[in-house]
Amino acid sequence: MVTRYGIPLGSTIYMPGVAINALLISLYMAEQWDVAVSLLWVMMAVILATILAIAAPPISGAGLLTYAAIFTQLGIPTQALAVALVADILMGFIAAALDQTLLQMELILQADRMQLLDKE
Repeated sequence: MVTRYGIPLGSTIYMPGVAINALLISLYMAEQWDVAVSLLWVMMAVILATILAIAAPPISGAGLLTYAAIFTQLGIPTQALAVALVADILMGFIAAALDQTLLQMELILQADRMQLLDKE
């Protein structure tokens, strides 16, 4: 029962790897383009990366829209988009594998909480 709904829904909106990826690339681009980074800036970056990772469709090319929105809000020049997209492609493989691994672990933990696992 958990896997019937958990895997399709989780594959669509459960993307912690993508959020971490967007946050790391944003921090790197801010450093490369000499953007002042404060505690408020980092908190805003975390919130934006999380919301946009959930909102972005799971298709290739969605990273462009995500980074364009993040960079605009955080004051990173749009020239950084080209480098961010290359980095996103390279790190996207790791993020996708991390997302699927964490999703499976979360479903197992949820099934255990609901006492649906046969532990014998």
